[in-house]
Amino acid sequence: MADEGVDWTGVSEPMVRQILAHGDMFLQAQLQSAIASDQRATTLAGMLATLSAAAFAAAVALWGKISVDGMAGLLTMAIFQLIAALCSAWAARPIDFFIPGSRPEQWYHACKKDLVGMIGGAAEHAQFAIDENEVFMGGNQEALRAGLLLAVTSPLLGALIWWLV
Repeated sequence: MADEGVDWTGVSEPMVRQILAHGDMFLQAQLQSAIASDQRATTLAGMLATLSAAAFAAAVALWGKISVDGMAGLLTMAIFQLIAALCSAWAARPIDFFIPGSRPEQWYHACKKDLVGMIGGAAEHAQFAIDENEVFMGGNQEALRAGLLLAVTSPLLGALIWWLV
């Protein structure tokens, strides 16, 4: 968690700049990781939506030609793949995300104030941003994990329904 209100008195400017640089590097790494995760989630959502559509199309094409238990299993698999696709799409949705750096205008009001304290404040904000990003990324990770679990188990669930009905 961010340690708001750090006393930067007596901290050297090179040290506080180093702390801020590490915060910005961490935010950049989070951004790269989040982009990669979004790419995975988007790809998975597209693949699973396609598989689900194919399973629904097969159910329509086979309506009345296969047993009720076979149709129930096929539809179960299609529904769970669709839910998995939705979980993956949820993981790739646009979210508020903190990126490294700051806008120059955020510094204008403090041009004549203590530089070390201002840079330290930016470092504190970087820590806050890192903490918030971890919350967002964790939620998306859980949605993607749920989608993968549903996708992998959907054929088994379909077979189980086929066997039980």
